[in-house]
Amino acid sequence: MTSKSLISEAISKKIGAIILLSFTILAATVSKIAMAFIFQHIIDSVLPMTPDQNPPLGLWVGFFVLALLTGFMLDLANHNQATDLGTYVTSSLSKAVYSAGMRAEYGEIQKFQSEELVKKTTGDCEKIGLEYIGKNWTGFLKEIIVLVSLFTAMMIIVPLWGLITFIALPLFYMAIHGLEKYILRLNWDEQQELQVRAKRVSESFTKIRGIKLDNGITREEDEFNRLTDACIKKHQHVATLRNLFDRGLIDLFVGLIIAVILGIGGYLTIQSGMEATIGRVASFVIMIPFAYLSFRKLMLVKIRPANIAAELKSLDQVFTLRSEAKSEPITNLEEVLSLKFSNVSYFGSSAEENLEGISFELKRGEKLGILSYEAASRDLMFDLVTKLIRPRDGVISINNCDLNKMNTFYLRDIITAVPQEISLMDDTIANNITYPMAFDEYKYNDALNRSGLKDILSTLENKDQTRIDKNSQFSNDFRQRIVLANAFYKDSKIFVLNEATSYLDVRSEEAIMKEFYKLKNKIAIVMSDKVYNILNCDKVLIISEGRVLEYGKVQDLLQNKDSEFNRMIKKVKTTRIAKVS
Repeated sequence: MTSKSLISEAISKKIGAIILLSFTILAATVSKIAMAFIFQHIIDSVLPMTPDQNPPLGLWVGFFVLALLTGFMLDLANHNQATDLGTYVTSSLSKAVYSAGMRAEYGEIQKFQSEELVKKTTGDCEKIGLEYIGKNWTGFLKEIIVLVSLFTAMMIIVPLWGLITFIALPLFYMAIHGLEKYILRLNWDEQQELQVRAKRVSESFTKIRGIKLDNGITREEDEFNRLTDACIKKHQHVATLRNLFDRGLIDLFVGLIIAVILGIGGYLTIQSGMEATIGRVASFVIMIPFAYLSFRKLMLVKIRPANIAAELKSLDQVFTLRSEAKSEPITNLEEVLSLKFSNVSYFGSSAEENLEGISFELKRGEKLGILSYEAASRDLMFDLVTKLIRPRDGVISINNCDLNKMNTFYLRDIITAVPQEISLMDDTIANNITYPMAFDEYKYNDALNRSGLKDILSTLENKDQTRIDKNSQFSNDFRQRIVLANAFYKDSKIFVLNEATSYLDVRSEEAIMKEFYKLKNKIAIVMSDKVYNILNCDKVLIISEGRVLEYGKVQDLLQNKDSEFNRMIKKVKTTRIAKVS
């Protein structure tokens, strides 16, 4: 998937809208041309009639107003249709970019800062959809239809005048283009002079001590005045030419063409040698400004793909990220009976981010404590189980099904993962607890009780409808309880906790862990650097420097006086006794 293919797909779904847009542009142009023909008819046929002939002047003026209003309404309609096309392309791109980013592998999306992703999802998509498609390409289509329609109408009225009007357009283009290049060069010169003046000011104040001692203040003032006058003169020149470029030149050309048509048309009318009439001359005078204004707009539209090359490349950076949802045929398991690591290894960018030869197996209802004093090792294990990263070697499996073959989104449905960091949405407490699932009153109350939030919420003015945001003055203890309540609410088949109670005091931590150990028929992994947090597990895995230091059943290791686990417990007890003393 690329940004270009997405744009093509979005536009292909709007072919009907593009055809309707073309029709309304044509209809609006025809309405304006009709105004010129009606005006011609009024001058040539209606006004010359005597009052006793009861000329239908009011009727034709009504037709003129009707054509005017029709053109106005159709202009509004095609503007809305162009905007609709642009917003559709923008929304299609934005949704695709957001989805590609959200579904990319965690390591891949970490290549970008959040601000950069915001720009890609909003600004870049808007420039392509709203500006390039909705403004420039639809503008190009409109002006082409307008010019072709006006040329056809002028050739119908008087072919010679139509040719004169449109033959002069290349001359108009060369004048506008040449003036624009000249203005750009003058702008560059002006910026250079401003830089020279700024440099002079900087040098003067940097060397002001020497200037004062040399009595050179008057000379420096004279030089600064000269530079300032030169800059002002250059700016005035550029401003005059810019005004000429923006509006004056088109007025000049339109005026000259009208003068030519009036001269030729007037001469032919007086000589009566051709079909020229006052009404035809007047209709041309009405259409000429439309033609040149349309041509001027056509020159300003930017339809070259190079104009959005940077934005296309920016979006493709997201589209080419590796997706975590690859070819994963397993989308459902009747039961979760086991979780197994078989000689799993992962190698990161540094020695601290390595794991090597990790193996263990858990059956349904069993709980594993992973004990490590290295935060990096715990984080890597957490990311491997939740499939945020994939192992370099070895296999992680559930029911002997390789995690790489399991649908990532289904896997995260059956895993309740609680990281150490607290991540809450800017929303109410209630919505944070139930996120991203629908509300269930029984599960909700159970989660409040297990997390110890029920009594705390009763003290808040808005209870569980209190909003959590960056300005909320809530403690990390309270925020972590919300995260834990969300875990209890989700109540999946596998629980993975990584220092999930790190912000709680000892008593609260013990109470929360008791609630987790009460969960029946769940596979649970508790990662911690605190021995007492995993004493109630069935098995323990001790990791040091990225390798398995010890693995076994808790009771077996406790009975083995030489086990590393036993030594850790004794060390903790000794430390506590020392603290009490």
